[in-house]
Amino acid sequence: MKVFGIVGRKNSGKTHLVTRLLRLASRRGLRVSTIKHAHHSFDIDRPGKDSHLQREAGAHEVLVEGFEREVDLRLEVYRASCGQTPLAFDDQGILALATDEAATFAVRSDLPCLPLDDEAAVLDYVLARA
Repeated sequence: MKVFGIVGRKNSGKTHLVTRLLRLASRRGLRVSTIKHAHHSFDIDRPGKDSHLQREAGAHEVLVEGFEREVDLRLEVYRASCGQTPLAFDDQGILALATDEAATFAVRSDLPCLPLDDEAAVLDYVLARA
């Protein structure tokens, strides 16, 4: 089993990227399960919620957890329009940044910036490292 985390600030586009990655992975014949971190109480699989969108996009399983958990391999979704600094400034565990600002934005010299709108490039990066 390969495990990779997608992190980012609120409204940065994490769920949108994950659902696109799930659709692409499914088309490639991969079986993918997701774990959604919940900071609050929830009902799983309600239309419009992240877990429901992930299931519809092709996730084999969707698990939701509410405990503090770290995944060793993480990619951050970052949009400059969110108005906050990237988590990768302070978190050396983030291996890459999927961003809409890749051409002009560098967080750390060791951090690859992937085009947020190119799910094939993001999925290939994840699969090569997970």
